[in-house]
Amino acid sequence: MKKNISKHDLAVRWLIREHQYIKHQKQTGDIPEGNIVSLIEEVNLSMGSYFLAHAEDESWLGRKFICENKSGRQSWPSVLSDINLLGPFNSASLEGNHVTFSYIAPSSRRRSIFFQSLLTDPMGEVDFCFIRDFDGALPSGDKFWQVDHLSAERMAREERHFQIHTELSLKVLKTQGVIFDPACSSGDFLASLANKLPNFNYIGSDISPKMIEFARERHKERPISFSIGDAMSSRQRCDILILRFLNDEVMQIGSAALAFKHLIDLLNPGGIAFVFGHTPVLVPITDLASELGFEVIKNTASSLDKCSIFQFYMLRKHP
Repeated sequence: MKKNISKHDLAVRWLIREHQYIKHQKQTGDIPEGNIVSLIEEVNLSMGSYFLAHAEDESWLGRKFICENKSGRQSWPSVLSDINLLGPFNSASLEGNHVTFSYIAPSSRRRSIFFQSLLTDPMGEVDFCFIRDFDGALPSGDKFWQVDHLSAERMAREERHFQIHTELSLKVLKTQGVIFDPACSSGDFLASLANKLPNFNYIGSDISPKMIEFARERHKERPISFSIGDAMSSRQRCDILILRFLNDEVMQIGSAALAFKHLIDLLNPGGIAFVFGHTPVLVPITDLASELGFEVIKNTASSLDKCSIFQFYMLRKHP
């Protein structure tokens, strides 16, 4: 079915479905605690919206949804709060081109308690596993290689929480060496780190010549080396690896897993990899990290006010 429907048509249908979901949730109101609730979704549209949150031996079903930012612009944010938690996970089953999700309706208090557990559990995780289980990923194509100063600044704002936590983590580690971003796009992420942590050597590459040209011009006053290159064939050794493109709408699931395995091998012994993205991470990070012999330091990070949480994987290569 994916081959017979244009990406534009799917995007329109997705947007309609997202607004239908919000309207339905408002109309439904509070559901008595303990009731089984079911939601039916089309595989092509909404698999990237649902996730499982794991903390303190519990697994809850959750869902991202569209919201408006302060300027009134609609967005699909990478941060999650307790309102994104639906309830303890019951089941997910595929029939034809639709998936039926079910969960147990919680009380507001129980939802709040679980969210706090998710914030404080060192190994708590937010996993958008259904996009893998039901093959719901659909890359959006060349728009990710088109950039101007306005879109670059918007992307930088949307990635600000990732940049803050990467910076804080590096300060705690007190490490040095080469920081490599193999899909650096506008270069703003590396530039933000370079402004705060000047003792590293910064290297960025991107498969798009136009993107690299833009990054070089935008950050010509900063000590960052930008080059054209395909992440899948990179041989750049590094001490810190930034992976922020193994995501829904950017890659296919199989390609994302292959890219992860290749790039993670570029780390020097004791090196650190950060994995995150504005859209859900496609790769089963904890499983692959265990398979490849990496230590998982953390799976998530929270906002400074502790009101929201987001995917933020931090891995260490054994010395």
